[in-house]
Amino acid sequence: MSSTTPSSDSTSKNVRVKNEEDAATAGDMEVKDVRFASFLPDNAAAVHLLETVLVSSPPPSLIGDDDAIAYLISLPSLPSNSDDNHNGLMWRIGAGPSPRLIKKGVVGAKVDFLLCPPGNTLGAKKARESIKSVHAILFFHPESGVLSLRNICSKPILYRNGGVNGEDLIIEGGVKGADSCVLFRERNQLRFGDYDFVLEFNLNPKEYAIFRDQRDEILSVHHARPSRHLALVPSPKHSSCLDVRLHHKLSQGSRGPVFCGVHLHTGKPVAVKMLRCDEETSHRIQHELETAALFSDDSDGLLFPTTSWCEHGESPPCRLDKCEAAEDHEDVFLSTPLAEFDFETMPWGQLKSSDRLSYFYQTLSGLGKIHQRGLVHGRIRPRALLISHDYETPASTQAPRSQLPTKAAVSLSVSSENHGAPDRAGCWVAPEVWTSSAEKPYDEKADVWALAASWLPAYVRIPPNIKVDERTYRTMLKTIEDQYKKRKIKSTFRSLLLRMLAWGPEDRPTVAEALVHEAWAPVHEKRVQQEKQLRQEREDRIQRPEAGVKKVRILSPGVED
Repeated sequence: MSSTTPSSDSTSKNVRVKNEEDAATAGDMEVKDVRFASFLPDNAAAVHLLETVLVSSPPPSLIGDDDAIAYLISLPSLPSNSDDNHNGLMWRIGAGPSPRLIKKGVVGAKVDFLLCPPGNTLGAKKARESIKSVHAILFFHPESGVLSLRNICSKPILYRNGGVNGEDLIIEGGVKGADSCVLFRERNQLRFGDYDFVLEFNLNPKEYAIFRDQRDEILSVHHARPSRHLALVPSPKHSSCLDVRLHHKLSQGSRGPVFCGVHLHTGKPVAVKMLRCDEETSHRIQHELETAALFSDDSDGLLFPTTSWCEHGESPPCRLDKCEAAEDHEDVFLSTPLAEFDFETMPWGQLKSSDRLSYFYQTLSGLGKIHQRGLVHGRIRPRALLISHDYETPASTQAPRSQLPTKAAVSLSVSSENHGAPDRAGCWVAPEVWTSSAEKPYDEKADVWALAASWLPAYVRIPPNIKVDERTYRTMLKTIEDQYKKRKIKSTFRSLLLRMLAWGPEDRPTVAEALVHEAWAPVHEKRVQQEKQLRQEREDRIQRPEAGVKKVRILSPGVED
């Protein structure tokens, strides 16, 4: 084998050819491992390192010949039985256990990508000056599904062009906590001390569907499924906006587009709204940010902007922070957690009618928090009720995670119609709003009507832009009665809906009154049962540990040197 540095293009080409040959060999198999990336040496020192590993004790995923050498990264066809490997979606990178650690019996330093030959040779000693026994971990982020790199040792990793503005990023580690970042480029250049490597994505587009299905199935064992909105692998079509990598446009609003993307440091999926901030709109944006700040410590049932910045990369946006020195206008970006569905796009037919109550209750609770602050929402409609995956609540081992998201919230996001002339289209606009001549006719009782009417798409298709008059009101009531007769809703929920949709606002309950209605008894009972089951499972794991578990010494990052 040649010890000179190969051309990156030729190396990548050889690896891609190898991937395509393997894919063709396994083409007749319905389920197979899917190779989606390669870990390549990128300087002479790194090439020599992997060549030495290849001739001494090569891992199965290391392939090489006279023209190329690389680790091939595959998505397993079936989850691994080993919890240590997080069901096959985690890869350890490092020099492997040193002779000293082996002699001491430390068993926690095994790696998937071995970057140093075993033994106590001069070359191995030199490599261990730059690369720790377990240096870093590659993993799929459970919420976004993107591949991320975490440094778990005391030596930094250099990620070339991985910073916010394209500058080099240093991924720190150490005993105070590991640092991680998203590998968001097609070719990710990484430097471990004196050794350069490239992690290159090369997923065959024909295998995208297989890749997504297998990745999501494996992740869902311990987590909810990753966001469906995000791309599977990096693309040249993606762009950066401060510390967010934008994947594609979700929608086009009257004041600007909304994009989906990934936060580069946390890996969390986010939605980014781009707005034009000028003399007319600056007070609206400021109001939205101030309102969001009121709920920062009590976010259940609500979805609001968590970060804002301007086109100059300033946070808070410079026009809002320094109005006297600002230009006439600037683009402002608001970032919120990414929702999977709203009440208009949610596939309600995949849910049992009884399960829908939980979504309704969560949005009612969110509206209650708004009213407790003395605020009126004024823009509730199905598209303002958002549904996300719940990644925070632990899953029961007795029941698999739902494929559909289960966390509902009321969006606090400002739209262009939130101020000035009200939007009066849709059956979720209360009848008194249609007839009012006031500039802002919404009040708390109008919010109650809007929320109840926005629940109806969970049962029937609602035509847009319906004006609520006596005829359409009778149709709404008949719809509720039909759902009751078809046993889609229970009598208690029917009673609550009719009260919330009373024609006169004085006949509607407040949100506080609606929250204590007997219709929510099944929701409370289900929550109690889930908490009881999780508590019992935790107690069982503590009292009856699995057979065959042995106490071993586990490697702590940085202890070997």
